[in-house]
Amino acid sequence: MKNIASKFCVDGEIVSIKSFGNGHINTTNLIQTTKTQYILQYINKNVFTSPEKLMSNIQKVTSFLNEQQDNQLETLNFINSVEDKNFYKDDNGDYW
Repeated sequence: MKNIASKFCVDGEIVSIKSFGNGHINTTNLIQTTKTQYILQYINKNVFTSPEKLMSNIQKVTSFLNEQQDNQLETLNFINSVEDKNFYKDDNGDYW
């Protein structure tokens, strides 16, 4: 898991990675660094058959919400991969 987490542009050194929650679709992990913490999810391709399109749609909705003048909603903050994408595709074809 540390190898996958290291593929994202996180702030600080990775200190720990723990399972977070007990979802039935995606696997969620809490990444703790020396500076902050992050949520990292494995995207289940059996449920979400087009992970790149899924992430593109989530990014578009989040951007739209953030652009609203009177936005008082809390939205996601994406951490890009070292490949400058909002997801990482590993050697097994799995998406994070």
